[in-house]
Amino acid sequence: MASRAGNAGKTTATTLLQASIDLSGTKARIVEFDDQRRHGRRLPADLVTPVSLPLARELQTNPEADVRAMSDAFDRTLESFAQGETVIWDTGANLDERLAEFLGGVGIIDEVPADRPAVVLVMARCDLEMIRLAGETAAAFGRAVPEATVAIGLNDAHSAWSTLDADSPLARAAAETLGPIIKRGGSMLVPAIPVNLAIALRDSEIPWHILAGMEPRDAAKHWGVPHAVAKVRQAELSVTLEAARREVVRQLGFPKNET
Repeated sequence: MASRAGNAGKTTATTLLQASIDLSGTKARIVEFDDQRRHGRRLPADLVTPVSLPLARELQTNPEADVRAMSDAFDRTLESFAQGETVIWDTGANLDERLAEFLGGVGIIDEVPADRPAVVLVMARCDLEMIRLAGETAAAFGRAVPEATVAIGLNDAHSAWSTLDADSPLARAAAETLGPIIKRGGSMLVPAIPVNLAIALRDSEIPWHILAGMEPRDAAKHWGVPHAVAKVRQAELSVTLEAARREVVRQLGFPKNET
């Protein structure tokens, strides 16, 4: 999961993918590069591998410092593969080209279990510059890891893509970059979370699938909202998680037992 900019939806989409795969009966681990550690605060320790990227001043004196961080994540990933886990990398911004080069250099495709898809999802908002950058990032991964499916994930949280006029300059320009659906190597639809729910979930320290199924009064206490509001949020969350699970299976063909 990559993006050159913040607020592109990487963390939210990663959480949806992790929860969706986990709900389908396959353990999914997140390798978290983001120093905010939202995944680490929300999920059990045995589902998250935190990796710290070097500071900019450290990179100035040692340009290879970030390779150490990526090597650590790679080693942890191999351990997870050996345990039958699926692994999702939630990368930090501005790591894209270095990461593509690294993954190509270590032969990541040769390490991915045969029954798992290898997918690079580059997240983008409904913004022309974001689409241009996403296209460049996708091209970099396509060159470095040509065996993987490389796709651009559309962040539709504010329904900007859903309601976009197909004849607008943005839509025409984006169409040249986005291409077809993920099965043919183009863009992937990332199920939107209702905006108010996304805000409520952003800093929640309870796994989303647990939050969706807990007693409404406990959920109300967690969110600090009335009982009725909590029930509505839980219903929305349950629908969103199930939609995401179905989309993962439909678009990735994985997990195979669900296809």
